[in-house]
Amino acid sequence: MGCRAAIETGEGNADRHHRGARRDPEFSERVTHWEVVPARQGVYAEIPPGVDDRVCTALKARGIGRIYSHQLATWNAVRDGRSVVPVSPTASGKTLAYNLPVLQTLLEYPDARALYLFPSKALSQDQQSELNEVVLGGEIPPPPVSATSCCTILRW
Repeated sequence: MGCRAAIETGEGNADRHHRGARRDPEFSERVTHWEVVPARQGVYAEIPPGVDDRVCTALKARGIGRIYSHQLATWNAVRDGRSVVPVSPTASGKTLAYNLPVLQTLLEYPDARALYLFPSKALSQDQQSELNEVVLGGEIPPPPVSATSCCTILRW
């Protein structure tokens, strides 16, 4: 069974991976189409006016004064009551795209809860670390408990 390979170019690692993958006969024989997607500039948007000041303070403390357009689109959809699945390249801001409406909801409704599901413990811990930086770096009260995929309880 073949697969398609699209690799975003930019910071060297992707380029090295791409060259190595193409030279690997076991890998490359399974690829039916190769495409190199050139890097492109992000499209920015202002942080929406409805975002709680504590969230804005936490973001600004991390050097975030604007958000990407897909983060704004996610915010708008979630705030309109729609379900979303953000799809964008690695390191493009998906974490903030879904954390922003979750944090806002938790601040608006203190009894609300959020459930995060990740396919691996490593990704879960990476995302928890990112959320901790936003939550603990500002004035936002942290959630009391988090559980990883192996059911170990971690206190924040």
